Formats: sequence, structure tokens, C-alpha cells
Amino acid sequence: MTTVRTTGRDYRDIIAGGIMLAFGLFCAIYAQEHYKLGSATRMGPGWFPMYLGYLLAILGAIIMIPAFFRKGEAIEMQYKATFLLTLGVFLFAATIKTIGLVPAVLLQMAVTVAADDKLGLKGAAILAASTTLAIYLIFEVGLGLGLAPFIWPFGE
Repeated sequence: MTTVRTTGRDYRDIIAGGIMLAFGLFCAIYAQEHYKLGSATRMGPGWFPMYLGYLLAILGAIIMIPAFFRKGEAIEMQYKATFLLTLGVFLFAATIKTIGLVPAVLLQMAVTVAADDKLGLKGAAILAASTTLAIYLIFEVGLGLGLAPFIWPFGE
């Protein structure tokens, strides 16, 4: 039988909600101060980031405030998962312009999936393929951002 140590408060949700609240407020205030907002009928470049930032701040508060009033489990830091998830994001940013969108997403997924011990090879392949397809459809087909799906041979 495993005993779970409880703390006075649910610090996971307090920290996560606090980060969301702070980041949302930062983005909203930055957009409000540095971009033109426009109006509801003629939105400027700051309209969407401002409201999205405030929405993120509200969601952060919804997560954080109730956590002060409930007991939480002790936090165990998972260093391997944290390192691999961060490395995956940096690899994606470093390789998207040199190898293209699809290989960069696949590389990121290969690194970040290694953080999970339960997924297995079949689940990792399905996750990588579906994520790559969704990102391609959203950003290339849907939004038309002009990101090259493949750059071959690697580099320009």
C-alpha cells in the first residue's frame, strides 16, 4: 500500500494557475500597450492577443483560486520529462527553417515522446503522425503561413 503525503494546499494547481495568470496578463497588457486595438467590427493587430491573454489569465485564476482551499499531494519533480519536453521545443525552433515543418514536428515528437514511459512505440507513432498532420493542416492549409513542409536537401 502506497501512502500519499498531502500538503496544506494544492501547490501544483496554484503554481500552474499562477503561471497562466501571469503570462496571460503580460501578453494582454503588452498587446494593449504596443499594438492598435481597433474596434469589434474593425479589429486591429492587438485585439486578438489582448483578449486571448485576458482569457488565459481568467482560466489561470479559475485553476489557482480553488487550489488554495483543497489539500494537495506532495510534488515530485520529474526531471527527465521536463528536460525532454524543453529539449523538444528547442529542437523544433532550431530546425523548422532548415529541415521544414513536417520533419521538425516529427523530430520534436520523437524527443518528447521519450518522456512518457507508458505510450509505447505504436502509440508514439500514431501520436507523431496525427500531430504532424494536424499541424500541417492548421498552419499550412488552414492559415496559409507559408512554412515549407519539407526542405530537401536539409538547409538552403
